[in-house]
Amino acid sequence: MLQPPTRNSDKMHIVERFTLASDNNSIKREWTVEDPVYLAAPLKGGDTVLVSDVPFEKQQCKELTPEFAPR
Repeated sequence: MLQPPTRNSDKMHIVERFTLASDNNSIKREWTVEDPVYLAAPLKGGDTVLVSDVPFEKQQCKELTPEFAPR
């Protein structure tokens, strides 16, 4: 999808649609980005994510952005 430092305006509009597969083992994501200021045409894409067989574990948040990391 859009990766920094992609420019965008206040006219940008994003729609994401998530669909659970009939076998309940995957989720399909489709997206459309429109920004008449920076994009000549809508940008479309998607992907499929499989359900994990690893149970969810709550974890402590960790800052990964260098400028906010503890020194």
